[in-house]
Amino acid sequence: MKATLHTDGACLGNPGPMGLGIVLQLETGETIEKATPAGNGTNNIAEYSALLAGLAVAKQHKVTHLEAYLDSELVVKQINGAWRVKDATLQALHSKAHEYLKDFTQVSVTHVRRHLNTRADALSKQAAEATTK
Repeated sequence: MKATLHTDGACLGNPGPMGLGIVLQLETGETIEKATPAGNGTNNIAEYSALLAGLAVAKQHKVTHLEAYLDSELVVKQINGAWRVKDATLQALHSKAHEYLKDFTQVSVTHVRRHLNTRADALSKQAAEATTK
Protein backbone atom coordinates (compact mmCIF):
# COMPACT_ATOMS: atom_id res chain seq x y z
CA MET A 1 0.00 0.00 0.00
CA LYS A 2 1.21 3.51 -0.82
CA ALA A 3 0.85 6.50 1.50
CA THR A 4 1.94 10.05 2.12
CA LEU A 5 3.01 11.10 5.60
CA HIS A 6 3.28 14.61 7.00
CA THR A 7 4.74 15.01 10.49
CA ASP A 8 5.63 17.91 12.71
CA GLY A 9 6.90 18.34 16.23
CA ALA A 10 6.16 21.41 18.33
CA CYS A 11 7.73 22.61 21.52
CA LEU A 12 6.40 25.40 23.74
CA GLY A 13 9.73 26.82 24.77
CA ASN A 14 12.96 25.04 23.99
CA PRO A 15 13.02 22.87 26.04
CA GLY A 16 9.38 22.73 26.97
CA PRO A 17 6.14 20.80 26.51
CA MET A 18 6.19 18.85 23.24
CA GLY A 19 3.45 17.82 20.84
CA LEU A 20 3.49 15.53 17.81
CA GLY A 21 1.36 16.00 14.70
CA ILE A 22 0.83 13.21 12.19
CA VAL A 23 -1.19 13.14 8.96
CA LEU A 24 -1.09 9.86 7.05
CA GLN A 25 -2.92 9.75 3.72
CA LEU A 26 -3.44 6.24 2.42
CA GLU A 27 -3.88 5.43 -1.26
CA THR A 28 -7.39 4.18 -0.36
CA GLY A 29 -8.39 7.78 0.38
CA GLU A 30 -8.42 7.29 4.15
CA THR A 31 -6.62 9.94 6.21
CA ILE A 32 -5.37 9.25 9.74
CA GLU A 33 -4.61 12.27 11.91
CA LYS A 34 -3.02 12.21 15.35
CA ALA A 35 -2.18 14.93 17.84
CA THR A 36 -0.08 13.39 20.61
CA PRO A 37 1.19 15.16 23.74
CA ALA A 38 4.79 14.03 24.31
CA GLY A 39 6.10 15.31 27.63
CA ASN A 40 8.98 17.78 27.79
CA GLY A 41 11.96 18.10 25.47
CA THR A 42 13.50 20.18 22.73
CA ASN A 43 12.11 21.09 19.34
CA ASN A 44 14.51 18.71 17.59
CA ILE A 45 13.45 15.84 19.86
CA ALA A 46 9.82 16.67 19.07
CA GLU A 47 10.53 16.63 15.32
CA TYR A 48 12.26 13.24 15.48
CA SER A 49 9.56 11.85 17.78
CA ALA A 50 6.85 12.95 15.35
CA LEU A 51 8.62 11.18 12.49
CA LEU A 52 8.97 8.00 14.57
CA ALA A 53 5.30 8.12 15.57
CA GLY A 54 4.27 8.67 11.95
CA LEU A 55 6.39 5.77 10.74
CA ALA A 56 4.82 3.55 13.40
CA VAL A 57 1.30 4.52 12.27
CA ALA A 58 2.24 3.85 8.64
CA LYS A 59 3.56 0.41 9.60
CA GLN A 60 0.34 -0.34 11.54
CA HIS A 61 -1.62 0.40 8.36
CA LYS A 62 0.59 -1.96 6.33
CA VAL A 63 2.12 0.81 4.21
CA THR A 64 4.96 -0.44 2.00
CA HIS A 65 5.67 2.64 -0.15
CA LEU A 66 5.90 5.88 1.81
CA GLU A 67 6.59 9.49 0.96
CA ALA A 68 7.30 11.41 4.19
CA TYR A 69 7.30 15.20 4.37
CA LEU A 70 8.71 17.21 7.28
CA ASP A 71 9.36 20.90 7.76
CA SER A 72 12.44 20.19 9.88
CA GLU A 73 15.43 20.63 7.61
CA LEU A 74 17.71 19.30 10.35
CA VAL A 75 15.85 15.97 10.69
CA VAL A 76 15.51 15.49 6.93
CA LYS A 77 19.19 16.21 6.23
CA GLN A 78 20.30 13.98 9.10
CA ILE A 79 18.00 11.11 8.05
CA ASN A 80 19.18 11.40 4.45
CA GLY A 81 22.85 11.46 5.49
CA ALA A 82 23.67 15.01 4.38
CA TRP A 83 24.36 16.20 7.96
CA ARG A 84 26.02 14.41 10.87
CA VAL A 85 24.14 13.80 14.11
CA LYS A 86 26.27 15.13 16.96
CA ASP A 87 23.83 15.21 19.90
CA ALA A 88 23.64 11.89 21.80
CA THR A 89 19.87 12.08 22.31
CA LEU A 90 19.29 12.78 18.62
CA GLN A 91 21.71 9.98 17.67
CA ALA A 92 19.47 7.49 19.48
CA LEU A 93 16.34 8.85 17.77
CA HIS A 94 18.15 8.89 14.42
CA SER A 95 19.16 5.23 14.80
CA LYS A 96 15.62 4.28 15.78
CA ALA A 97 14.24 6.13 12.73
CA HIS A 98 16.58 4.21 10.43
CA GLU A 99 15.41 0.94 11.98
CA TYR A 100 11.78 1.94 11.30
CA LEU A 101 12.62 2.98 7.73
CA LYS A 102 13.86 -0.55 6.99
CA ASP A 103 10.25 -1.76 7.33
CA PHE A 104 9.25 -0.08 4.07
CA THR A 105 9.92 -1.37 0.55
CA GLN A 106 10.32 2.17 -0.74
CA VAL A 107 10.56 5.36 1.32
CA SER A 108 11.55 8.96 0.81
CA VAL A 109 11.95 11.68 3.43
CA THR A 110 11.64 15.19 2.01
CA HIS A 111 11.87 18.68 3.47
CA VAL A 112 8.93 21.01 2.82
CA ARG A 113 8.27 24.57 3.91
CA ARG A 114 5.92 25.04 6.85
CA HIS A 115 3.09 26.32 4.62
CA LEU A 116 3.04 22.89 2.93
CA ASN A 117 2.79 21.12 6.28
CA THR A 118 0.00 23.14 7.90
CA ARG A 119 -2.23 20.32 9.18
CA ALA A 120 0.60 18.42 10.89
CA ASP A 121 1.83 21.75 12.28
CA ALA A 122 -1.61 22.56 13.74
CA LEU A 123 -1.92 19.10 15.28
CA SER A 124 1.54 19.31 16.87
CA LYS A 125 0.76 22.69 18.43
CA GLN A 126 -2.59 21.40 19.69
CA ALA A 127 -0.82 18.44 21.28
CA ALA A 128 1.90 20.63 22.84
CA GLU A 129 -0.81 22.78 24.43
CA ALA A 130 -2.44 19.62 25.80
CA THR A 131 0.89 18.60 27.36
CA THR A 132 0.70 21.65 29.62
CA LYS A 133 -2.74 20.70 31.01
